[in-house]
Amino acid sequence: MKSLYFIPLLLVYLLQLASFISTAEECTNRHVHCRFWSEVGECEVNPRFMKKHCQKACGTCHVSQNTTQHHHHQDHHHHHSQQPRAQQDVPTNRMFDTQPSQDFTERQFLPSRPSPIPEGCNSVMTVEAETRRIFSSGQLTARFRQQMCAEQQIAPDCSVNLCFHKKYRSMDGTCNNLQNPVKGAAFTAFSRLMPAAYDDGFNTLVSAAQRNRPNPREVSVFLLSSERSLPGHVNSLLMLFGQFVSHDVTSLAAQNFCGCQNSGPMCSPIFAPPNDRSRRCIPFTRSFPVCGTGQFGRVREQLNMNTAAIDASLIYGSEAITARSLRFAAMLRTSMIQGRMFPPNTNPGSLTAGDGRAILFVGLAALHTSFLRLHNNIAARLQNMNQHWNADRIFQESRKIVGGIVQVITYQEFIPELIGDASKTILGAYNGYNPNVDLGILNEFSSGAYRLHGMIQETYPLVDSQFREFNRYRFIDGVNNINHVLSNIDAIYRGMMTVPVRSPQRLTTSVTERLFGGSVDMAAVNIQRGRDHGLRSYNEYRRFCNLRPITSFHDWPEVTDENVRQRIAQLYRTPDDVDLYVGGILEQPAPGSVVGPTFACIIGKQFERLRDGDRFYYENPGTFTSAQLAELKRTTLSWVLCQTGDNMIRVGRRAFDIENGSRAVPCSSIPGLNLEAWRE
Repeated sequence: MKSLYFIPLLLVYLLQLASFISTAEECTNRHVHCRFWSEVGECEVNPRFMKKHCQKACGTCHVSQNTTQHHHHQDHHHHHSQQPRAQQDVPTNRMFDTQPSQDFTERQFLPSRPSPIPEGCNSVMTVEAETRRIFSSGQLTARFRQQMCAEQQIAPDCSVNLCFHKKYRSMDGTCNNLQNPVKGAAFTAFSRLMPAAYDDGFNTLVSAAQRNRPNPREVSVFLLSSERSLPGHVNSLLMLFGQFVSHDVTSLAAQNFCGCQNSGPMCSPIFAPPNDRSRRCIPFTRSFPVCGTGQFGRVREQLNMNTAAIDASLIYGSEAITARSLRFAAMLRTSMIQGRMFPPNTNPGSLTAGDGRAILFVGLAALHTSFLRLHNNIAARLQNMNQHWNADRIFQESRKIVGGIVQVITYQEFIPELIGDASKTILGAYNGYNPNVDLGILNEFSSGAYRLHGMIQETYPLVDSQFREFNRYRFIDGVNNINHVLSNIDAIYRGMMTVPVRSPQRLTTSVTERLFGGSVDMAAVNIQRGRDHGLRSYNEYRRFCNLRPITSFHDWPEVTDENVRQRIAQLYRTPDDVDLYVGGILEQPAPGSVVGPTFACIIGKQFERLRDGDRFYYENPGTFTSAQLAELKRTTLSWVLCQTGDNMIRVGRRAFDIENGSRAVPCSSIPGLNLEAWRE
């Protein structure tokens, strides 16, 4: 009889045990961000979603609570910047693929890994102790305006933070070069390929006194502005990524406070020729001179406010004060809008980022959003993978990875399409870091060769997941307007994939006649900016680049259109007077390139310096382990767009190829980054 009573008791016990095992198996985190969300209070703010998907992180499992409780960051209530959401909202937009591809699983990492601790150090240092007083970009700009000159960066004592500098970049780029700590740092003077050629030898704008060059507005209207668009061999993402890189490496210390009626040493308005019906004058304020230059015979120099290195500083900031304001623990701060992650949207219609120009164009705002999401996705995975890392370590490693990805895209995809074969002949093979190479940004690059506003099209489509256009917007309507980013970031990217980039040999009237309400003509401003910075003539840079100087406008191999040659001959007295920007723009691109040989030469030399003079360049041995480097080299812009889009399904395998959907492949087939190489 006793055995008959025992059977149902045994069944009950087995059922309870099965239930317990089942519950224990379900006690898991189903999203890569669970741990981070719990630390910022999501378990309380969004309980319905979190208790279903993040039981372990929220400590809501039915198993022993003491093994699953999470630890809240001590001051998360002060730092929680997300906006209120419906309780069912997923706290982020998209994850890395949780299941590695077959290719990922086949790759094995050696069990013996190099030590993460730099040689001569006892541990991994993740915080930089400040050895001098620092200022934010806003504080410095206000000071420049007060003094009418720009103060250069003060050199820090790198030895105080040597174990940090051996492994991570400083926020302002100092101590990249340990022998010359301010080389390539933010708030230092631009470099030059050739000495400046001011009219008085040290300060006066080129042609302001000698009057040997034509009116910039006249050159724009008569020669450079055109509604005709010649398609390039690649799509408009090339223009967009080019702008992204520009804002990573340069930010001119300048403010527009001069009007047409203003006079004085900082004001050089461009007066329109008498036959110009659309405007009488274009205001122009000179760039702030570096303090102590442009006077007493000292040649005027200009200041770069961003770090020169390709390091994603436009995402993180180029000085520590801004960088700290953008961070929350290991993550970058976000605003949640319609359940999706964006850079902080503190003021309606704006995005807060490491560079103040994030919303200059809707596509640029989209890339800012994508790389912020990329950082937070990587940081969340590293946090789950290496739970012994503190928030500073996770932040620095994630920032280092994101900067490496931007470099990989720049050198493996972007530069070869922009300058074609010159990327091989000028850059050549990488031979390692050279501390004698000047990492700084060339004045001729930032104020001449890289001002490729001609790549901008008049309009861009919005394209759905089937690559069908459903709307269209004008470029000027996307200036300082982020509405399309907030509603459909994928449609912006797909639209740019379908449209060829505009060959930059002419500028569309959108940027010469209608930009910023018609107050700016970018072609005229670019010419005047080159003169403001003392750039030498086009022919002198041709000689520098081992190209034959032009002796007659009618014998110009790179400009085959006779009508163009006649027009420039009417504007300039001799070929030796032609501005670098004008001559370079007019050159026909070589096959496989977007620019002509003079600009390709200057751009190539700049990116060679940014590679060889950067101690943290991704291929420099010691920056990443060999396994990490192999992973980084697999990343592409297409992969980034897949990982960070709202719901990107298919893309072209090569992001800069013109794509109408016929060759698009599923995002799941795009290889990318496996973070196992970072497991410790």
